[in-house]
Amino acid sequence: MKEESLLNNNAVLAKDQKISQLENKLADVRESEVLPAADALSKRKSALLHAKEAAGWFPSSAQKEHIARLERETDQAALVLQRAEARALDLHSRLKPLYGIISTEYYEEQKAVFKKTLGFVSDAGYNNAWWSTLFNSRHESLSDLIIGFFVQWILSALVIYIPAGIWFLGWNTPWALWAYSSSWTDFFVGLFVWCLSVVVYLIPPALIIGAVYLLLRGGALQRQQQRAQTTSRTQYTYARGIEQDRKYR
Repeated sequence: MKEESLLNNNAVLAKDQKISQLENKLADVRESEVLPAADALSKRKSALLHAKEAAGWFPSSAQKEHIARLERETDQAALVLQRAEARALDLHSRLKPLYGIISTEYYEEQKAVFKKTLGFVSDAGYNNAWWSTLFNSRHESLSDLIIGFFVQWILSALVIYIPAGIWFLGWNTPWALWAYSSSWTDFFVGLFVWCLSVVVYLIPPALIIGAVYLLLRGGALQRQQQRAQTTSRTQYTYARGIEQDRKYR
């Protein structure tokens, strides 16, 4: 038992050391290669844009040659940045199986993708609702216009949420689980996490549908109460009229 425990401890230490080494390499690549390459590309693009603005509509031969040289330098800088980012991506992909599915890194990555997906759905629904409301002239008042806009926004977002969910749950999450898996034993863990992702993804539309149902239900109950009050007042008025008519007779 002691030997088995010692072996497990050694394995954990070896894994932690490998993670530390790869993280240090990744940080070094980002600081010494990716950031300088991105800065160089930004400067080349700025110089190219400035040269094109200075040349105007009818550049001279010298200006054309200068612009062509800057374009070649910009392409070269973009290639250097692409190679540096590929190296950083390779180191990061080697770290994922060491982190594992049940890790802060996996959670943070998926949370960022989920927030990005929700942002896309919200923006697309907003734009669709904006244009739909803008060209819809059937609204009789400002309140009808505002209510119609929000209803259209919600409906558009729910419609766009379906293909976004197919991408998130059918493509992004399975590949992320595969990237963070280290052996076949992670299959059951991955299946559980995927099911949990489905539940989490269904929470926002469930809340929206529930809120809309409660609002519609509340409006229906209010109209029903108003009809009941109106009927009660009508019956009361009718009964009083009959009673007064009997008195006069």
